[in-house]
Parts: sequence; C-alpha cells; structure tokens
Amino acid sequence: LTGTNSSDVARSVIDGEIEAGLVMLPVNNKNLVVSEPVWSTQIGYISASDARLYGPKDIHALLQAPLIFSEATWHTSDPIRRLLNQRAQEIGARLEPIIEVEHQATALELAARGLGDLIATRPILHHLGYGDKLKWVPIEPPAFEVFAFIHRADTAISAATREMMQLMRRYLQEVQSTYSHIEC
Repeated sequence: LTGTNSSDVARSVIDGEIEAGLVMLPVNNKNLVVSEPVWSTQIGYISASDARLYGPKDIHALLQAPLIFSEATWHTSDPIRRLLNQRAQEIGARLEPIIEVEHQATALELAARGLGDLIATRPILHHLGYGDKLKWVPIEPPAFEVFAFIHRADTAISAATREMMQLMRRYLQEVQSTYSHIEC
C-alpha cells in the first residue's frame, strides 16, 4: 500500500507495481476489484472569512470564490477536482483556483492566513489542527469523499497485504469515530 494520490495508486496497481491500494473513488478501475467503501465523508467549502461562508456554495458561488486547490500535480485526475470541473462545465464555465499547492495542509495554512478558501472535509480540517481557525459549510449539491481498497482482478492478494488492509480499515474506523460528532 503506497502512494500520494488516488490516480497514481490506481495506476500502480493496474501496472502491477503494487498489490493493492487505498483510493478515493471514482478511479480508473480497468481490471481492478474495488472493495466496499471504507471511508466516506462530505466535502465542503472552508474559509477563515465569515462573509465568504455566507450563502449557498453551489458551482456558481465556487466560480466566484478565491479558491486554493491542493493536488496540483494531479489537477486533471484528482476526483474532487474532476467533480467540481464537471459541475462547472455543465454550465459552460471553468473553475480556476487563485493558488495551487501540492498538499492539503499547505492549502489549509494559506486559508487560515486569509489568502483564499478551499474545498475539503471537516475531519481533515480538524485532524490537521485548523478547526479553530477555519469554518466549513457544505457544497451544493452535496458531494462526498469515498475511499475503497483496490487490487488487480487477475492477481491474488498476499496475506501480508490483506493484513495491512485490515489494519487500515481499523484505523479509518477509529478516525471516523473520532470525528463523527462533527459530521452531524
């Protein structure tokens, strides 16, 4: 189990470089077995500015927002970016961030400094320590990060990889339980 972005992990599994991976859905699932979801949480609009949190956060609002996007390297294949870009394309627009960075932690830090806003989940907001500096509101229509394990359909998974997957399932259940009070 390895990787920094779901599209890279899926490619590595498809190419046989690794046995299995944890990915955000949807991914290219050519010749892959996708497990049941092991994590799901709603994504939303995050800002340090109360004024920018006001009103519905539909694609029209996001097009006007000073967005900071993470996953710069994977801008065309990141599942959240693809979803938001699809929503923008449906109305004949293109979603353009004002800042692009590699990591969500960096995007959260820039947002906490008031340089822009981002799209992410409440658990990551709190897990990385920004729950007191930034606020979250849902985007409309609702969208969710959904994670699952993948492995090649034509290859058996080793016992060691199965055990790693089980450990990760338990860890994700623990994290989800820790932050379940903020998902209500």
